[in-house]
Amino acid sequence: MRIKLHYEDPAFIELPEDKEVHVYELPPVVAPDAAGLIRQALENPIGLPDFFAGIKPSDRLLLLCDDLTRQTRADLILPLLIPYFKERGIRDENIKIMIAYGTHRAMTKEEKVEKLGREIVDHYEVLDHDYHDKSSLRYIGKTPGGVDIEINKHLEEFSIILAVGQISPHPLAGWGGGCKMVMPGVSSKLTADQIHWLGAKATDELGNLVCLTAGPGEEGEDPNPMRRELEAVGMEAGLTAIFNVIQNTAGEMIAAVFGHPIAAFRQGVGIARERLCVKASRQYDLVIAESYPTDISFWQANKALRNAELLCREGGMVVLITPCPEGFVPDHPIIEEYGYISFAKADGLIREGVIDDYVAAGNMTTVGKILSAKSCVLVTKGIKKETCLNVGLGHEEEPAAAIAKALDKTKAQQIAVLLCGGETVPRVAKME
Repeated sequence: MRIKLHYEDPAFIELPEDKEVHVYELPPVVAPDAAGLIRQALENPIGLPDFFAGIKPSDRLLLLCDDLTRQTRADLILPLLIPYFKERGIRDENIKIMIAYGTHRAMTKEEKVEKLGREIVDHYEVLDHDYHDKSSLRYIGKTPGGVDIEINKHLEEFSIILAVGQISPHPLAGWGGGCKMVMPGVSSKLTADQIHWLGAKATDELGNLVCLTAGPGEEGEDPNPMRRELEAVGMEAGLTAIFNVIQNTAGEMIAAVFGHPIAAFRQGVGIARERLCVKASRQYDLVIAESYPTDISFWQANKALRNAELLCREGGMVVLITPCPEGFVPDHPIIEEYGYISFAKADGLIREGVIDDYVAAGNMTTVGKILSAKSCVLVTKGIKKETCLNVGLGHEEEPAAAIAKALDKTKAQQIAVLLCGGETVPRVAKME
């Protein structure tokens, strides 16, 4: 049985005809006219009905945009969004863009042009957030949960802060988007460390947090501890509104929400639950997944592992096909040094002062929790075999070899295949 992947190399996988294969993929969704979708969202603000009526010519607008690790089509959104503010008197020189990198590397000029569009990059100042640069940060207090709030100091220069991004599954925050553009988007290492470690602790206690976020009509406190705290950071930082999109497997916009950072986000979560989740009736001994589209490095690709592991029973195996052109985890070398470990061990290393990168430690423990119960083999040419073995992952360069070894080890008669694994969440019956 041949199954087509979203990659050119490998373009497909071959599975034995005598196996029962269950393919989990999102149904195709025809994207509506992007311009019409964007305008419809802008003309129907959620939770902020008088948003545009309150804009003054003296206002200064900061647009927070995500980076190349997300597929958000800012090049389509910004040229339609900015005129809504200019029509109300805001001058070009009072409109700036900040790339909300969080803990990621900065983009090159060429990558910014690809992400934002040539006209936007040439016409507006694009600021780079650097969460390590203490001179660019400002401390503004604590969240109700006690997290220190330290953010990019330039935010205080603007009367309107609008986050432009996408809503997609996230293994700690439940769903990406909303206030996550502020934390970790434009927050400091101090704040990012504390909240990611909170997410790691919650994962250790509650299990996989993907999709655990309040949706439309679900009033009150969000059930996800990390989401609660990052929303507190976002609101305290002065985030005014969000423009978030939901996209299909081709990276096309199929829905958009605009408005209050929490109300609009929860509305978007409701749409994302319908469009980005697939139902499954059982778990499997062997799950084969592709990491598309979260695959620039294993820092992003492990999102697909966390989705795939939901389909994998304890003692089973995940074969993850991922290109990882930028390698393993270039921004957090501590992971390669210590590998994927338990929460208790990482907590001990932090208390001893051995590890001071809590964001990395959170990743080490959440992936470590998976690998303590299930094994994973990467099919990749972007990461060295030695690196994979050192951190507790298997390694093959070709799918055929990995699948043959996995079948020999698991003796699986039924196989699950997860396509678009980075943004497709299996909802197994027992999880409902």
